[in-house]
Amino acid sequence: MRDILCNDVPLVFRKEIYAIVALIAAVLYMLLKHTSLPESASVIITLVSCFSLRLAAIFWHLELPKFNYESD
Repeated sequence: MRDILCNDVPLVFRKEIYAIVALIAAVLYMLLKHTSLPESASVIITLVSCFSLRLAAIFWHLELPKFNYESD
């Protein structure tokens, strides 16, 4: 709500891979939960893999494609 009132683009919709990593973490955890791994191992694997993905995105400046709308 603050971003809307300040006419600012929310962090989730900016170019960085932010919300996608959270979505990947949720899907990965749900997939690992249905395996025979203990829950603590599932949590650790999810945290390490998604933290590594976020660090890689920051280090290599990975971005999501942008939609450029140009009116005629």
